Amino acid sequence: MIQTLNGRWNMADAESGRVIRADVPGSVYSALLANKTIPDPFVGLNQYDALKYSEKDYIFERDFVPE
Repeated sequence: MIQTLNGRWNMADAESGRVIRADVPGSVYSALLANKTIPDPFVGLNQYDALKYSEKDYIFERDFVPE
């Protein structure tokens, strides 16, 4: 059986436990941006504020249903 990893996942901040939706393929930044957790890092000086999120750990989870 082949299972694709693409699709909707839950992404949790490992420290706070806060969970948001994330699309795979994607990145931590794309998930944070899509969930309006961070301002657009491509506007003004927002990129510097977004750097702190690269220092955190994240956990990606998804349930798989056998076909």
